[in-house]
Amino acid sequence: MKETQKKFIWWWGWNPDPLESELEEQAKRGWVIDQVDPLCIWIRFRKGTPQQRRFATDYQPEASKDYLEIFQADGWHLEWTGANGWYLFSKAYTDERPEIFTDNTSLIEKNNRILKVLLPLFIMLIVLFVTIVLPVLKEPFYVGLYVFALGLYTYIFTQVWLHNRKLKIDI
Repeated sequence: MKETQKKFIWWWGWNPDPLESELEEQAKRGWVIDQVDPLCIWIRFRKGTPQQRRFATDYQPEASKDYLEIFQADGWHLEWTGANGWYLFSKAYTDERPEIFTDNTSLIEKNNRILKVLLPLFIMLIVLFVTIVLPVLKEPFYVGLYVFALGLYTYIFTQVWLHNRKLKIDI
């Protein structure tokens, strides 16, 4: 039997459910997180003891020492931190599945922290495209690549905004 395995898990900041659910499933099967890449999409597991663990992500670009202490005091274990402010926590449980966000307002605040970082970068990307890339680059491949990046960024920004809008309606 293999002692380690590596998995690719795609997830988005506004919807961490695929990551969190997969990690919980792996923990139930006895796979323990061993190593996580900087973007938290390639995760290496090692064989361990099956556990019922809740995994939860948060985005906190300027986390204080108190931030981590609050999680630790509540029994959460820091599994990974990276990608400019992302945190992955886990907590063993038996009865009720624990949550780090107990209301929609907290989720909206998390998404607003993401948007606060995305908006200036998005504006900069558009300005660079219009002022530098379009006039200089005549090569269709590079223009296409930049348009793809701009489209992807637009998609991400829009999805976070739409997710917040849905959460506000549910309040």
